[in-house]
Amino acid sequence: MIVLMDFFNFDAKFDIVLSDIWLAFKILGRVHRERKYKLSQQAKMDKQSKNEEQLVQELGAGFINENDEFSAHHYSVREEDDEHFFASEDEFVIQNAKPNVFSTVAGKDSRSSNIARKTLLRHTRGSDMDHIRQAARFSHYARGVYDAYPDALLASGKLIGGRFGVYHGIHPTQRTGGTHENVPGAVSLFSCFRLSDFGLPETAIIYAAFANDILSTPYCVLVDDHAQSVVVSIRGTASLEDMVTDLQWSSLMMDRVGEVCGFDGSDKYAHRGMLTKCKWIYNDLLRQNIL
Repeated sequence: MIVLMDFFNFDAKFDIVLSDIWLAFKILGRVHRERKYKLSQQAKMDKQSKNEEQLVQELGAGFINENDEFSAHHYSVREEDDEHFFASEDEFVIQNAKPNVFSTVAGKDSRSSNIARKTLLRHTRGSDMDHIRQAARFSHYARGVYDAYPDALLASGKLIGGRFGVYHGIHPTQRTGGTHENVPGAVSLFSCFRLSDFGLPETAIIYAAFANDILSTPYCVLVDDHAQSVVVSIRGTASLEDMVTDLQWSSLMMDRVGEVCGFDGSDKYAHRGMLTKCKWIYNDLLRQNIL
């Protein structure tokens, strides 16, 4: 992994595209699934052999009667055993077949685990439909930060530095009483770039940075008057630099981050690459005095 990261950090000429890397990971995943299947089959055979030996010892016989109901009931390998073999430490199970309800069982032994129940979303429940509508609204921001918003800002001439530049809708150099009235250099939200062409006239982009390298990652800050929310939309994986971030999957403790951001980070961990990107965004927001 370190060799791969070092290779990407230097100017190297190689004939490879993102689809090649994607295909390699897909093939690797298939290889892992095949190995897992072979191991499960071997585990089943080993368990069946052990059960047969135990049955021979108990019955005092030198052979196994395949029609023996006692053997089939008590010593055959059941399908449930395969399910337990593949079960993860945290799994979703249906409790008492209740509709629209699932429970999370933490731990391998469900008899000694804590069960947390959660009601599933239902179209007949008003609050659930509100959550779905909000998710659909905010998902637009998640998609737009990829291409739509930077292209629109570039076409309007408001993006400084080209396609991977920066947009400043508000420069909060000085504030009085929480407003921008009569403050030199302050700009009203109404002068910011609004998403009217995207069907969201109540939303304005107040800041956007689309630089993308090993540390920086494209993101934008929006004010949604309709939802009365401030939205920070961060772009996901879309470049080779982003893949380098994804590959840094070792965990980092969150205790120091908790001290800076005001929460208890003890015994909490984060993806190293994602945490590095989040720190960059946090510091950029502080430098720009956005929030």
